[in-house]
Amino acid sequence: MTISATQAKLEEPAKLEEPAKLEEPAKLEASAKLEASAKLEEPAKLEASAKLEEPATPAIKAAPEAISSNEVIATTTAPCPTANTISAEDDASVSLEVLSPCKINLCLYVLGKRPDGFHNLQSLFALLNFGDTMRFTVRNDGQGLIKITPDLGFPLTDNLIYKAARLLQEYTQVNFSLNVEMTKVLPMGGGLGGGSSNAATTLLVVNHLAQLNLSESALCELGARLGSDVPFFVVGKNAYVEGRGEVIMPLSAEEIELAQLDKHYFLVVTPPCHVSTKAIFTDPTLSSHYSPKQSKSAILQGPWRNDFTPIVQNKFAAIGHTLDRLVKYGHPAMSGTGASCFVAFTELSQAYQAQQECQDLVITPQGHIVEKNADSALRGQTLFSFVAPSVQLSPVHQALASCSLRKS
Repeated sequence: MTISATQAKLEEPAKLEEPAKLEEPAKLEASAKLEASAKLEEPAKLEASAKLEEPATPAIKAAPEAISSNEVIATTTAPCPTANTISAEDDASVSLEVLSPCKINLCLYVLGKRPDGFHNLQSLFALLNFGDTMRFTVRNDGQGLIKITPDLGFPLTDNLIYKAARLLQEYTQVNFSLNVEMTKVLPMGGGLGGGSSNAATTLLVVNHLAQLNLSESALCELGARLGSDVPFFVVGKNAYVEGRGEVIMPLSAEEIELAQLDKHYFLVVTPPCHVSTKAIFTDPTLSSHYSPKQSKSAILQGPWRNDFTPIVQNKFAAIGHTLDRLVKYGHPAMSGTGASCFVAFTELSQAYQAQQECQDLVITPQGHIVEKNADSALRGQTLFSFVAPSVQLSPVHQALASCSLRKS
């Protein structure tokens, strides 16, 4: 049996009207991804928004082989068709394609080191309507096979998508088979939370398609085992985050307006360098950049900075030069511990014009940014960039809200 529906298009964002509130470029100290708590796949590879080095249980405060041809395809337009509940006796499969979004840290403050060796942090996380496309096909055949394509260049068992799927199988004792096809566009280790978002998307979509019926809090607890940013993406809303990253407070409509998140398009530019979050957190000069604790309302009003920026700029010339280039457009900042930098615009056309100018630049081996020409193109690497608005609800949640599965 095959039922199909076309994929929904996310709504075009309303025209933005007010300037971003980021601090003077010289004082920028990017915003690190403080997500819910947990152990990232590798301590040296903590994820975007200053992937917190430390695991913890999140506290969320309110405000196989290609799986067979017998598919039920549930996509993201209006309400999707219903399908039979998949079970071990039912050889039908069910599929869903979604956008796995990225995030930026509008600000990141490091308050100090705790007795347990971790750091207390404060941050604002903004979801962006841009990311990797993931198509999930689930089949409850009792085999427990997991296949992810394409090969991302490292062992399958190290992939956060694989780890998330295995965690669901072990936690629920349901041996579903899973096939994930990805269009990967986000740079790895860029401070945008791509890997954490992929893991959270896997938890959310597989929970839905396999009808595991786990609550959001249960998914957040599982996500915290995978990485400190994962619970943030499970919640799927712009949020204020504190503690070690385990305290997630989704922003209200009024708070989003106060932070002007609904009024901007973001140009994100990532130079070709990988920043180890662990190395930045353990830098001996970090203590000289600690910030006093602020109230949530004070942080929402800004101005914003990232306490890691001076350390990262000192270690990676390309990131410093990227921030310098973006000054001409506004008040640039770094996301997490880098390498991605961003600047906000009130007009979409202006953001795209700036992106075009960035696409005409290359980074030399010495970390300098120069205009692209025949000679520099041979010696340098291009900058990855995109333009996207912030969204109040994750595209994954939007897709799941429009798609229901039930017994026929």
